[in-house]
Amino acid sequence: MPLTRYLLLTFCFFLTVSCALAQKMDSVTIKGRIKNLTVDLYRQSPTVSVSRSNILQASREMTRTAQLEPDGSFQLTLPKIYPYEEMYFRFSNVSSVFLASSGTIEIGLDADSLYVTELPFRFGGNLANVNNQLARFKAYEAKNRKPADNRRLQQRLERKSADGTFLTLVEEFSKLSNEYKAQNTLQPLLNDFLTSTIRYEAATYLFDKYTAEELTLPASVLDSLRPAKDPFMSIARATAYDRLSVYLVQKVNRRPVQASNRSTQNGLAIQRLAELLLRYGSGLTNTEKSKLNEIISKGGAQNKDLPLINRVYERNADTLSKLVPYEALLAQIDKSSDSTEGEFLTGQLIAQSWLQSTLNETRLTYAHFTPRVSSRNYKLSFSELYNLQIKDSAAIRGVNQLVKKQASPGNPISVMPGVALLDASALPNGSFPSGRDVANKIREQGRGRLIYVITWSDQIEQTQDMALQAQSLAEQFRNDLLVVYLCAGDLNKSFWQEWVARNKPRGLHVFAPDENASEIMLALRTLDMPSAALLGRDGKFIKRQAPLPDKVDEIQRLIREKR
Repeated sequence: MPLTRYLLLTFCFFLTVSCALAQKMDSVTIKGRIKNLTVDLYRQSPTVSVSRSNILQASREMTRTAQLEPDGSFQLTLPKIYPYEEMYFRFSNVSSVFLASSGTIEIGLDADSLYVTELPFRFGGNLANVNNQLARFKAYEAKNRKPADNRRLQQRLERKSADGTFLTLVEEFSKLSNEYKAQNTLQPLLNDFLTSTIRYEAATYLFDKYTAEELTLPASVLDSLRPAKDPFMSIARATAYDRLSVYLVQKVNRRPVQASNRSTQNGLAIQRLAELLLRYGSGLTNTEKSKLNEIISKGGAQNKDLPLINRVYERNADTLSKLVPYEALLAQIDKSSDSTEGEFLTGQLIAQSWLQSTLNETRLTYAHFTPRVSSRNYKLSFSELYNLQIKDSAAIRGVNQLVKKQASPGNPISVMPGVALLDASALPNGSFPSGRDVANKIREQGRGRLIYVITWSDQIEQTQDMALQAQSLAEQFRNDLLVVYLCAGDLNKSFWQEWVARNKPRGLHVFAPDENASEIMLALRTLDMPSAALLGRDGKFIKRQAPLPDKVDEIQRLIREKR
């Protein structure tokens, strides 16, 4: 079956499965009202938001936003995977943690006392008593928490076993909650939640310690760090599992690398590699199919078969390079871990790869690896992240179609209001536009405005975050400033186009591949990654090493001075 048809069929199947899973997810409704909401406060903060964590991606908040009604009321519904999930409610500059289960939770606050009381939030509805007590505990914690004495803690942990280290950490991290419990009787559910959170905080510390020291945790301790039936999903749990993945991957990487032979190739068992080649290989001859089937049935290959395997792999490297490294890593982890760890790592590692993947690559890896995740919670978490990743597929298709229709190498193309693309890769004659030519195109686009250039790379997540922060400058100074997002280095053009379609940052987006990236960066005086430069209305440089977007006050002040 041709690869394109296979991908289409598997995508449709897994999309159906994904939708079915989504329908099985529980949900929680959060509603309430902000009393005495003033016009000024409404203008400053016209929305409220609620966020929760996904166990497969600790760094990413699952956030829903709701518009405030004129009387200050709001309502929103969030999906929920675990029986009880830690969530955060945010309005203006205040926030509150609460515990959510299926049903309706009510949150009330008074704008008149928003910044003058320790407890501006009042909870009603489901788990009202638990959440009101949790709010009181958090206020107590904020007032009484002392700076951590890491030196004393390290001394306490010296020469302790893994079990002893964990118990000491739990004891240390429980001090504040024990002080509070000595004065207050906790709701049983809240007590269980705090106990769970403390255990995961201790587990995070232990995973970090054993990773840094390249030590191996006993299996019995590893099991105790992640109770199988813990009903609580929290930031602490997501963080602990994130550190667990780092620990497990490092443990595999510490093993001696096995040389390629008749049983392994590219770090993967030959039999499994042959299955992948047969499944995804395009244009396979009858001889190749026959040989691959023979290798699969025999469970190995002879030395004379390796050139054929390498030949088929190289012919399909674009597809297989997205699968084989993860297959090899997960196979190694499966040898030394239980199935639960393998399922978690499958979801976690593949979901993380989507941050640097195109839409087609995301669909490929989701369809391929989903069968390896059978745990309900992991499968739902994996499906949730996948659906978030593909939600902009219509916008991506629209941008791709516009680029094909308006193809004009070396010239800007408008793909949506206020957003243009400039592809500085090879021209029709095979040459590359010079750095000076690209800089002049940018000056033409920004004529009569200041020009702020920020560099980023699809391979460095920190630079992507920095580029996204420049969006606020583009919106704030849209009549006086052109923001130029220079994507430079060893790049994937499809990913670049999709990144623009997903995020829609106003300004000019420039694609500078390796062949001429250095020359373009030199012409624009942005030599580091990330770095920024500011040009005046006349196209001349005002500041070669301008403040980056995270230095909000500095860059805003500079722009105001020069506009």
